[in-house]
Amino acid sequence: MKTFLKILSVKNIIAILLTIIMGILIIKGSAINDSLLAIFSASYGSVMTYFFSKRKDNDNE
Repeated sequence: MKTFLKILSVKNIIAILLTIIMGILIIKGSAINDSLLAIFSASYGSVMTYFFSKRKDNDNE
């Protein structure tokens, strides 16, 4: 149960949602405005990079 609650953090919910939306856009593939796809892709990449490459602060530094 603790693992499930850990998955439901805001960071993970946003990541899962954006991934689902990105998958739908890629699979659908038709009638998607190129600029909209480019903006969403850049935003998706930025959010994923920010969420999953943040360094944890250590008290030793």
